[in-house]
Amino acid sequence: MLRRAEWNLRLLPVKDVRYVRYIPSALDNVYVNLLIDERGEGILLTGCPAEGTFRLVGRVESTRGMVEYLDMNFQVENAGAEFDRHSLYPVVWGRARTTVTDTTGIPANVYLTLQTEDLTEERSLGDDVRNRQRIGRWNQIRFKLSSDNPNFGTTEGQILGALGYSSRNLRQKAAEVVGISADNMLFRPLYRPVERSLAKVFGLDMVRFSSRFARNFIEWNLSNQPVSSWYLLRSTRWQVGKYLSNNLFLNYTGEIEAALPYQYHRQGLGLRHTLGLEYRISPDLVLEMIYDYDSLLLHQKSDRRILLRHYFPF
Repeated sequence: MLRRAEWNLRLLPVKDVRYVRYIPSALDNVYVNLLIDERGEGILLTGCPAEGTFRLVGRVESTRGMVEYLDMNFQVENAGAEFDRHSLYPVVWGRARTTVTDTTGIPANVYLTLQTEDLTEERSLGDDVRNRQRIGRWNQIRFKLSSDNPNFGTTEGQILGALGYSSRNLRQKAAEVVGISADNMLFRPLYRPVERSLAKVFGLDMVRFSSRFARNFIEWNLSNQPVSSWYLLRSTRWQVGKYLSNNLFLNYTGEIEAALPYQYHRQGLGLRHTLGLEYRISPDLVLEMIYDYDSLLLHQKSDRRILLRHYFPF
């Protein structure tokens, strides 16, 4: 009956509307949890599916949310989708950011950007040229890493190498990717109902648990160094977040760390706490305050940062 219906319905995002899903990627599944902005025109459903005239027209955007990729958590700067009458696949765009520390101890930004590769034929050259764009149809997108730190390199391969995904430790990272996928398949269905229940009971905007038992077990068996059984709990993480107002977001991340001899001066089990407060001054300008405490460090256990970020539309 719905296939024969003539649709004329407009969907408007209201408070606490989210887009949540896993998106397959070359290295790892990308977990996306976006809070859809209330402003905007929404999406209009028109036409009849049975007659092949059914279309979605409109635009939705998000400036709040998180993306998990390669065991890193990225905060969304801007993302959106625009539907038109040419295709059921929307035109999409987006960029998310995380902060990592390089070998010199200096924090740097790593960006995860939606990118398309449109293959166009240059007849004058008789060759194919790839035009990489930061906006494109949903069925043509891929995820690309970039950084503002020159020590990480300029190409995606160099950045992956700086993050530990180089050919020298390919065996270890391949096991890590397999382990992370296994964790998502085995434990995410168990965590998800608990997360939703806690978010509803306590009125939170974000609750997320993640563990790396399968990955740690594989690495534990492949390791040539003596490692405590506490290593299995490494990278177990819990995150909670609450929008105190439309522009003010408070978040906390706790993570269990099991130190290896070459990573810390101390061995054993520790906790890392990260408390953040984010104030969106305007859609393109964000003030961020972060407090980070790592119990396994001997010196300078805590780190405080105040950041002012400006988003440049592309």
